[in-house]
Amino acid sequence: MLDVINFHIDYFICCSLILTAVLQISASFSRSNLFTFFSNPIINTIFAGLLIATGFIIFFVTDNRNINDYEGGLDGNEQAVLFALALASSFVVIALITSTTNSSKVFKNNNCQEHSYMCLSHDTYLNLIKSKCNLFFKESRP
Repeated sequence: MLDVINFHIDYFICCSLILTAVLQISASFSRSNLFTFFSNPIINTIFAGLLIATGFIIFFVTDNRNINDYEGGLDGNEQAVLFALALASSFVVIALITSTTNSSKVFKNNNCQEHSYMCLSHDTYLNLIKSKCNLFFKESRP
């Protein structure tokens, strides 16, 4: 039973590492500078590549992972749920880390008119949420 739990945890952790890397690469290529760990896109992409390699190495080298779902592996539903949770946790971790480390680089633009990921080129994620909530509450008052 403990091996099954460890397999699920390993899958979640490795997916989180790899998805963090994929989000970092996509942020580098889309020039969402305030959603990246490093301001230099080349360094950020290299770091993301190392995260991908680390995720694969941890998952496939630590144990035999060629297990079908009725012998202790993950069935499709479990994979889908763990993958979605890993994606959500990766996004939240990136948003928290980049919002705290890049808070000094924010331009004074309180109202991003683009309403897209392009706002992350001049605002941090948490700053965008804060400004959208402030705007919502200002508009909802009579």
